[in-house]
Amino acid sequence: MPQTHPEPGAELPPPGSPPPASQGGRSDGGAEADVASSMEDVLHVLVELKESVIQLNEEMARMRAQSERWNRIK
Repeated sequence: MPQTHPEPGAELPPPGSPPPASQGGRSDGGAEADVASSMEDVLHVLVELKESVIQLNEEMARMRAQSERWNRIK
């Protein structure tokens, strides 16, 4: 997208502010909404990962218990 320059004497936005909507920026506070949505996605993935780890740990405990039973039988 071509860079546009403000009119002489126009007030400049603060450094680090998003470009105006006319330059491809978002006027609806979308960046904050995107961050919140991304955080929700990350939290959801972490919860799923935690549940998977718990299931794996439970399965490993069952396997260890079964192995110990088999070793006692021998």
